[in-house]
Amino acid sequence: MTRWNTSTLVIDLVLACIINTTAMLVSAAPLSVLSWVPGTASAFCINVLLQLVLPVPAFAARITAPLKSAVVQHLAELFVVNACYVSCISLSMAYLATGGVNIFDFWWQSYITLLLVGYVATLGCDAAAQRLAHKHEE
Repeated sequence: MTRWNTSTLVIDLVLACIINTTAMLVSAAPLSVLSWVPGTASAFCINVLLQLVLPVPAFAARITAPLKSAVVQHLAELFVVNACYVSCISLSMAYLATGGVNIFDFWWQSYITLLLVGYVATLGCDAAAQRLAHKHEE
């Protein structure tokens, strides 16, 4: 499970905004407040629910533990966590968009882009969180 704190919730919200916006742009959906807000809220809620149910951080730590370099291990762990959450969130969002009709075709059209954008956003959020943590330690 995920450790809950303000930083986790802020990162979840930032990632929900980025993933939803990217999904809308990739699928050529019109960007409007009326479609963007519910999509972002859905992505955020799905992410939080997944964090409550799935032990993704522990799974990622376990499968990346054999890596020798701490930096490489950390980057790989972030990738695995991102891949798990982006896969589940984007598949859930595809279901909401299609009602289940041709869901995998719809999902696959945007999946790789969402995975890459999600990973870059995760790296940025992780770097920001680490900087903030170091400032609070000083």
